[in-house]
Amino acid sequence: MSLRRDAVLEKKSEDDKSGKLHKVFLTQRLFAYFIDTLIVLLIASLLASPFVNSNKISNLEDKYFSLINDYTSNKIDDSQFNTDIVNVGYDLAVQNGMMTIINVIVGVLYFVVLQVKMGGQTLGKKIVNIKVISTDGDLNYNQMIFRSFIANSILLDIITVLLLIFSSRNTYFTGVIMFTSIQYLITFISLITILSSKRGLAVHDKLVHTRVVRLK
Repeated sequence: MSLRRDAVLEKKSEDDKSGKLHKVFLTQRLFAYFIDTLIVLLIASLLASPFVNSNKISNLEDKYFSLINDYTSNKIDDSQFNTDIVNVGYDLAVQNGMMTIINVIVGVLYFVVLQVKMGGQTLGKKIVNIKVISTDGDLNYNQMIFRSFIANSILLDIITVLLLIFSSRNTYFTGVIMFTSIQYLITFISLITILSSKRGLAVHDKLVHTRVVRLK
């Protein structure tokens, strides 16, 4: 097993030096990400539709935007706005809870299981002709789990569900803001490292020893 792993690493090193492993353009990664996110969202929406009350969600969204409008036009004060926006935001999250859970399940199946089975590709990556490879042997499920949890915000969705189940309204609201901010920060740093590093490595690539390459 060790000999096979060493041979794989040596082959990848030779391909890298010879220019066979091409650096991926950021636009390619973003386009593939957009396609994959859209696919997952569509599948999750279809599966969750029997469990979602569209009318309640629509009414809560109207109330949410109405509160923002009332606040910006000085019809309500800071205290009332903060209280009402937390309550409406929490109720909206409850109504979308099943959608979030199904989105996690579909995300794991798509970005982890399917991507490993397809040799490091999703449908989006296949369209733009790029793939994920391991820089430390063969691509495996552990790498793709940790990579996808960060890159595709699956961990954020899991934390959101846990906060929804086990925390109070105020704690949920604060926790979601905090963890969403962390996710945005990681994404921003990843964009910088992709553009600045020679191999175009994002934060999650460096953590789990993976790399995205062009096939041609």
